[in-house]
Amino acid sequence: MSASHVSTIADTWIQVSYVARDGERNRALTIIKSRGTAHSNQVRELTLGFEGIDLVDVYVAEGEVLMGSARLQKEADIAGQQTLAVAESRLRQMALEAEFTALDQQVMTATITRDLKQKEIDFLASTTRARAAQSRVTAGRRLDLRRSTAEAALATTDGHAGVS
Repeated sequence: MSASHVSTIADTWIQVSYVARDGERNRALTIIKSRGTAHSNQVRELTLGFEGIDLVDVYVAEGEVLMGSARLQKEADIAGQQTLAVAESRLRQMALEAEFTALDQQVMTATITRDLKQKEIDFLASTTRARAAQSRVTAGRRLDLRRSTAEAALATTDGHAGVS
């Protein structure tokens, strides 16, 4: 009986084969046809283990189905890349947090410096006001002293003028 005759009498045709790649031979299962049902047209890896027969999910990378150690290697590569991406993301986050902390410290330092400068301005303003007030008092005292000196001189002159 030829393959074309089997096709007419079988409702489902399953092919188990070996796929050799990179020096490794892996079992593959393919459903050639299944009359009246929807079925996958992908090659699946068939594994035999202590738990029995298992069909491994299709793993397509770079346009081909990977099986056995090639699949495990690709999965490990992707897991490594994901771990690296997470680590890089965490490092970037830590760097940003450090920058943020440094900026907070700069803001705090600038605030303290600004407050000190404001106190210095206030002190200089009050000192200037005190000096101005002191100058007015001193000027007033000098004026009073001049007046009293002038009056005393006048009184002395008037007293001498009446005697002569």
